[in-house]
Amino acid sequence: MSESSMLCHLCKHAAIPDLDGARTTSFFGVYDGHGGANVAKYCAEKVHTELLLDEGYPNDLGNALGRVFSRIDVQLKEYDEWRVLANPPSNQSAKLSPDSCLCSGSP
Repeated sequence: MSESSMLCHLCKHAAIPDLDGARTTSFFGVYDGHGGANVAKYCAEKVHTELLLDEGYPNDLGNALGRVFSRIDVQLKEYDEWRVLANPPSNQSAKLSPDSCLCSGSP
């Protein structure tokens, strides 16, 4: 399997044409899986929902996204929710270290 094929296998995405129900904002995210497929899946399920909850949404998207990325980093490091979302209890074969799993980006 080529390196690009392996990376594609780890990638997850989110595509929400109407993020907030106002038909003014769409959200598209591609999560490359550099922290593992489980982290990419967690980010694909959580980043856009965290954005909707941020005080800067929708008027200050740059800073709102920065805060969201920071919150996701904290969640990955401190909580096990991402492990449960990514690995339902019936599949405990994949083990990732939260120290190696960071969600980052630039607005």
